[in-house]
Amino acid sequence: MEQIDIEVWQDGMCVAKVSAHEADAMREAAHYEFMYGQDGPVEVFRVKRGKRTRIAELSTCCSEAAASDST
Repeated sequence: MEQIDIEVWQDGMCVAKVSAHEADAMREAAHYEFMYGQDGPVEVFRVKRGKRTRIAELSTCCSEAAASDST
């Protein structure tokens, strides 16, 4: 598995960067959203050769549902 680079954006600013295998990187992005999603929508971008491509928009409602399902 190759590593990917992702950026987590919130309120028009890059708030976190992750370089990891895709599943791990997305797990980190979801964790960020779980912790700080109440502050606004979280967007996840994949960065490859300097080009940024949006791959997800995470919302608090989804994280809360996932957290309640796991209990």
